[in-house]
Amino acid sequence: MYRKRWQIELFFKWAKQHLQIKKFYGQSERAVYNQIWIALITYCLLRLLQQRTKSPHTLFRLLQHVRDTLFKPLLDLIQLLHRKPTRTSRGRRRVDPEEEFRQFVKQLEEEGMESIEGLYADVMEVI
Repeated sequence: MYRKRWQIELFFKWAKQHLQIKKFYGQSERAVYNQIWIALITYCLLRLLQQRTKSPHTLFRLLQHVRDTLFKPLLDLIQLLHRKPTRTSRGRRRVDPEEEFRQFVKQLEEEGMESIEGLYADVMEVI
């Protein structure tokens, strides 16, 4: 009995993560079944759309595109699915403290202590 109960818990965990079922809108058994079936159908259709169009977008992004173009021509959805990303950011840059120190020492060797004192004074003005 515990195994079956655990499988039910795992199903609801998967449903919350993938089907975006946060709460049930009805209390009757039929309402809960209907909401789960609708969410499953939506998930399967989105996966099918993702596979058929070979779209690199996540399911969440596909769902957003479908919602945005729901009452628009199908061509608009197809263009959104094949559009190149507009963001050019490569994410947050990681700073290597050892490399920063090496550059600091190199600057100190090349320019002398005066440049470092000027940098220190600039930093102290900002603080």
